[in-house]
Amino acid sequence: MSNENINLDRFKFRVWDEDIEEYLEEDEDCFGYFTLTGEFHGGYEKYNGLYHENIYSDNYIIEQTTGWEILNKNDEKQLLFQGYIIHVFDSQGCEIRHLIDWCSVRDCFIGLKIPIDPINNGFHVTKKWLEELNFKIIGNKFENPELLEG
Repeated sequence: MSNENINLDRFKFRVWDEDIEEYLEEDEDCFGYFTLTGEFHGGYEKYNGLYHENIYSDNYIIEQTTGWEILNKNDEKQLLFQGYIIHVFDSQGCEIRHLIDWCSVRDCFIGLKIPIDPINNGFHVTKKWLEELNFKIIGNKFENPELLEG
């Protein structure tokens, strides 16, 4: 199989730090790994390896990208990650919002309609569905929690 058929963006992650309430910055000098128990360990190496900072925390939330790019509210293409909130307008002009999440039971990304209904367990999100309905990224559940309100 050639590399041109593999979407390498599918294997990108981002990390929300609950302690400082922000995403860890993406940095080429940053590294991280998961233990077998699901703990995340990471650090920074700068100045030719002379400086090392361990950034271990129990309060990291790891989010994976779907690997697909869709437009954000500024009409710029952006990778779609877990935790993002997307929206579209129906034929009557009403806004419909969904939270992107991973469903471990189905092994796929799902869209949960907002307000989130505990009985409705979402639907399988596909690139074709996102593109055909012209969904846009409008925020994420950590930095824009008000978007989760009905």
